[in-house]
Amino acid sequence: MSRRQLTILSKQLWGKTYSEQEILGWLLYFDTLGNPVTQLAACKWMCNTAINLPRDKQIVLQAVKAAEINHVDPLQYDNPQEIISTFPDVRPTVRPIDPATVSTLHFNYNNGEGMDIYDVEESEESRNNMRRIIDTHFGRKCNPWCILQSGKGGRLTKGSARLWNYYSGFPKQVAFLNGRLHAFSAGLTSSRIWWDRMDKQKGGSRLEILPVPEDPLHRSANFERDLFTGHCKMVGGIFRGDKTNGIYESFRSLTDTEPYISEFYHNGKCLMQIREGLTYAQAKEIYECSDWEKGIIRIPDSVETIEKDVFNGCIYLKKVRLPSHLTRIPKGLFAGCSSLESVELPDGLEEIGDYAFQGCRSIRSIHFPASVSRIGNSAFSGCRSLQNISFTSNALSIGHGAFSACAISEVEITDSIKSIVADAFSMSMNVPVFNVCERWYTMFRERYGSRVHLLQKQPTIKQYA
Repeated sequence: MSRRQLTILSKQLWGKTYSEQEILGWLLYFDTLGNPVTQLAACKWMCNTAINLPRDKQIVLQAVKAAEINHVDPLQYDNPQEIISTFPDVRPTVRPIDPATVSTLHFNYNNGEGMDIYDVEESEESRNNMRRIIDTHFGRKCNPWCILQSGKGGRLTKGSARLWNYYSGFPKQVAFLNGRLHAFSAGLTSSRIWWDRMDKQKGGSRLEILPVPEDPLHRSANFERDLFTGHCKMVGGIFRGDKTNGIYESFRSLTDTEPYISEFYHNGKCLMQIREGLTYAQAKEIYECSDWEKGIIRIPDSVETIEKDVFNGCIYLKKVRLPSHLTRIPKGLFAGCSSLESVELPDGLEEIGDYAFQGCRSIRSIHFPASVSRIGNSAFSGCRSLQNISFTSNALSIGHGAFSACAISEVEITDSIKSIVADAFSMSMNVPVFNVCERWYTMFRERYGSRVHLLQKQPTIKQYA
């Protein structure tokens, strides 16, 4: 009903002019009557002082239903009692059927807010009963759910029978709100869908975070609460910890005792994300030993082994201290740590795996201990700030693209390097100069031309003032 119509109504009622607030209040009330025909009929009958709302609301609804079933215009009548007395035979059918009196409906749950849920049986009788309930609540012309379409004469269509059978085996439920038919649902998915009388779906579930019952690891998870039944079902998102200060762990299932992702939070900010490779005990030790304010991570000596890619993509790390007993840096361990400025390599380190520091674009210099015997493929590729490197190993092997796309300006290749490929320094950010021993001179000369100089066997000792 429009505001203008309600303003006219308010002036006609008892010859008084109502305030704007009172008029808006009536507008909201008339909206609860349903379709525009019911609203206009109620407006006319109130103007004629034939009824008094909200006391006579049920009489209005009954009269409009009777007019609809008998295909007459309720606005032609001066009061609702004329319609009810004219068509007395329809009064029993107009009164909404009480679901408690239907044998194929079984009360299931009340959500405490006026919503009653009934389970619907899987039978032809149940299907016909549901259609009769719809007729008395909404009218025979109403086809609110495709699963219960009505054809000529109010009979159910063959299509509705087919759809009803299609959903056999899925739980069918019907919701009554304050005694009025409200919504229907067939099927149970991760997001329960209920359909209202206008054949529009209602999101019938709400996601809640609750503790997992009787879980020895004291984890929480996402639970889906059905707004109509109140029933809860766990739908995943299993975790432990918080996202303020500490370790937040995510689990794939309740059967997993170790997380597949561990996130380290400091002051509400995720500083590091580890995808598998660390137990909870190891992650806790690392978290407690590190200085998160300065972006320094310390891996204590108690961590015996480190899996590949563990710290991959931790963009907030600035400095790393590795355990003293570590002999091998696994593949991709610190790849993508774009803020990493320096790393302390232990003296006993023997191997740096493929892609170990790939994309660490903030590292400027690095010293390799004499114990290092292998630098893997693309181990430092993309470290575009890396300018200074020094080798002291007597038997070093350098892989493909180990220092590609770096900023190294001068490289010394001595006899101590037992294996190296010419593309180890490809795509350099600068134009590097190579001082190469006779063993590797020809190979580097063919690739880099005049930038390659033969390294003197007896280097001149420089004098410093």
